[in-house]
Amino acid sequence: MLDAKNNAVYLGSILIAKTDGDVVVMRRNSQRHFYRALGSWCLNAELVNEFGFNKFIIVNEYDEEYHITYKKILEIKKQLNLHIKFGDEVQYAIHSSFWDFFKSDNKTMPAMIGVPVSNFATEPEGQWKSRLIKNINNDQIEIDFNKQY
Repeated sequence: MLDAKNNAVYLGSILIAKTDGDVVVMRRNSQRHFYRALGSWCLNAELVNEFGFNKFIIVNEYDEEYHITYKKILEIKKQLNLHIKFGDEVQYAIHSSFWDFFKSDNKTMPAMIGVPVSNFATEPEGQWKSRLIKNINNDQIEIDFNKQY
């Protein structure tokens, strides 16, 4: 369970993000936190849904930034099953092509603007084809990566 207080978000006693109004900033090491199987940055589902944040920023170890809005996450969720589960934590895997990308030397203009949801849903990459909502009988099933199948 997450706790947001004093311009920060905690998972138990662990600081996972800093906040500035309705913006969440998370420092993440891409080797450890980028989910390569789906080419995605993952966000805690509770963080996205429960606190009223409107923008999420991930800053990697090279001081590059990835930005996405709550509105865009909602649009993506209508088209793709984003749910993954690690232990008790549900996360949304959001493909890197959806995020606006800013290089470390220029934080005012994105080096890459995230693709529209409709473009990605028309031509999904790799494992994302099976995650299209139209290909899933049950809306937004959770995938538990700790479970032995």
